[in-house]
Amino acid sequence: RQAIREAFHAGLLRVRAVDPATGIVGLHVVTDVMEHHTSDKEMVRTTLTDGRTVETTPDHSLFYVDGPGIVPVAAGVLRVGDSIATVENGRVVA
Repeated sequence: RQAIREAFHAGLLRVRAVDPATGIVGLHVVTDVMEHHTSDKEMVRTTLTDGRTVETTPDHSLFYVDGPGIVPVAAGVLRVGDSIATVENGRVVA
């Protein structure tokens, strides 16, 4: 954990993430972090059409494709049949 913290403070920590304006996946410098204590929060499970699942808090952002970019949507407001963006082979797909 210490090495990760030091890399973050030095501006050297990079993660694979999606550019929300273009939908392109790349390595981006981590500029901020958020810590959430979820032990007392309800969890929701989102199941994709291929059977993969992700468990998050209801207020956690997932994304949907809107034109060339992506837009956040709270996991707790998704309903059966809604589409979210996923990453396949380094590209965002709806």
